[in-house]
Amino acid sequence: PASTAPPSRVASPPEQSHIPSPCGAASLLLPFGTGHETNIPWLYFVNFCYRVFIFNTSFRIILFFFFLGLRHCFSLLLVN
Repeated sequence: PASTAPPSRVASPPEQSHIPSPCGAASLLLPFGTGHETNIPWLYFVNFCYRVFIFNTSFRIILFFFFLGLRHCFSLLLVN
């Protein structure tokens, strides 16, 4: 037999420990039930998308206007 103990004596599965998250934002992404730690890589994916698309794009725009201003300054020096 797989288990000889009566059902009342079978040990219940341990409570799943809560994984703390910064700012409490990750708790919105966690599903009900067990195994919610498998969703943590999605947080890294969202962070990666933010760094690649948003931060990198804004940095390129800032550099674009910076070099545009430098080109304008050098063109003024050449004219005068």
